[in-house]
Amino acid sequence: MNELITFYWLPSCSTCQKAAQYLEERNHKINEWRDIKLEPLGREEV
Repeated sequence: MNELITFYWLPSCSTCQKAAQYLEERNHKINEWRDIKLEPLGREEV
């Protein structure tokens, strides 16, 4: 799959880690990793 993905996650979250692994194993390209604790979504993004 050629679609680029922005992955919103918490690096210490095991479920987030498993989701990222699942996507990568299926050849989905994660082009941006966004730690939602360090960079929370703004009002306009929600």
